[in-house]
Amino acid sequence: MENKDYGAVRVNLEQLMQERGLNKTKLSYMSELTRVQIAKLCKGEAQRFDAGTLARLCYALDCSLSDLIEYIPPENK
Repeated sequence: MENKDYGAVRVNLEQLMQERGLNKTKLSYMSELTRVQIAKLCKGEAQRFDAGTLARLCYALDCSLSDLIEYIPPENK
């Protein structure tokens, strides 16, 4: 069976934090998420995206979901 490339999902959390002058500790406090959760999202290590977590981040960063998460289509469709 051939492995298909479906593209990728990129989390722009670190970029949004930099634009807003926030570090992981401050965002953790604002979003009521752990620093570990935030660090995993920043590193691209998160396997699943919980709707509540995404809502907290969007609220704390005052952004839309499309600012936070981006779909990158495959190069060879």
